[in-house]
Amino acid sequence: MSRGLAPQWTQALSLSRREAPEFYQSEAEIGPGPHADAIRFAFRELNLAAVFCIEGIPTVGFLSDPNITLDEIDRVHRILWNQD
Repeated sequence: MSRGLAPQWTQALSLSRREAPEFYQSEAEIGPGPHADAIRFAFRELNLAAVFCIEGIPTVGFLSDPNITLDEIDRVHRILWNQD
């Protein structure tokens, strides 16, 4: 389960005042919408810490895990970009 993005990152990236449906830090914030399933997938299956949307479209995924391997980063990147 995702833990959200660290406060220092949300402040540094000017995201600290942003909220759903623009910026999600947990699955609990997801309401109905055309991309709700994709955002849920990002939290549940990819273990992203946050998702930022532009004009309602998930655009940036934040992965925050100090123990993640390069292979796992590559896997998540391929899934997000629909490439094998």
